[in-house]
Amino acid sequence: MEWRRQVYVYADYRLSWLRLKRLGLKPGPHSPQIGWSADGFPVYALLGYSEPKKAESAIVELKSSFRLKDGNRPAGDAGPGGKYDGTFVQDYEFVNGVGDLDECNGRRFSFDTSPAIGHW
Repeated sequence: MEWRRQVYVYADYRLSWLRLKRLGLKPGPHSPQIGWSADGFPVYALLGYSEPKKAESAIVELKSSFRLKDGNRPAGDAGPGGKYDGTFVQDYEFVNGVGDLDECNGRRFSFDTSPAIGHW
């Protein structure tokens, strides 16, 4: 008997490919689980299904929907000033649909599993 589960996962973009290679991640297969978030959801690395509800779809590098803002930060009492360059979290804005992930850098996907395997 197969069970269909819907899961919400986060992708961790702080890990470099070099570090991931040391952990044994290779381009091609779906990323393994690399940890747990504080709210209990599993954390995967960069690779996932191109179609989140189809485990037979192609494996792709998932992209964040955050992008660097254009222009300059507010200066003076309103902010540090200078060009938006990624130094601060506030240098980025979420643009729905630009990437594969939502505003939490996560996504919902479904997968098949058997209770005997023990994937939760």
